Amino acid sequence: MILFILLCLLNAVDVLTTYYLLNNGGKELNKLISLFIDKIGLLPGLVIPKVLVMAVLYQYIKTEYWFYVATALICLYMAVVVNNLLHIYWTYKDDARSSIN
Repeated sequence: MILFILLCLLNAVDVLTTYYLLNNGGKELNKLISLFIDKIGLLPGLVIPKVLVMAVLYQYIKTEYWFYVATALICLYMAVVVNNLLHIYWTYKDDARSSIN
């Protein structure tokens, strides 16, 4: 259950950082999520697919492969969140640098 909670938290941070980036000139690189955003709007397009995937994953918590699947997904979402945070940092750093000049 701890792995599932960690996965939910990482997904929430992914949504928040992606939302921030997209509202500040960023571009969604995931084509499927981009389609959702185009069809139903930014926030619903980010949240609804995550909730659906997490609901499906929750059904597999008791299986023998859960640990491996969850660990792989946690690594994936950690990379996504770090990437988003780096983009936010670079954007902030560039904005701060351009305001000085």
